[in-house]
Amino acid sequence: MDTIRIDKRKFTLFDAADFLHSEEDMVLYLHAVLDDGTDFEITSTLQDIARALIRKFPSAASAA
Repeated sequence: MDTIRIDKRKFTLFDAADFLHSEEDMVLYLHAVLDDGTDFEITSTLQDIARALIRKFPSAASAA
């Protein structure tokens, strides 16, 4: 995780993709957002899942 400093305080940037470790995690996350989310939230969720998959399968990203 990346960190930033603001006024001598250290913050860790949140990235949902860091917590999507399995296919089940990704499916549950997507279903939760599809049930209640806005278009923006659904788009953001798909981006999170894409980042998680790229981290899990980096060779697939370079092949695209």
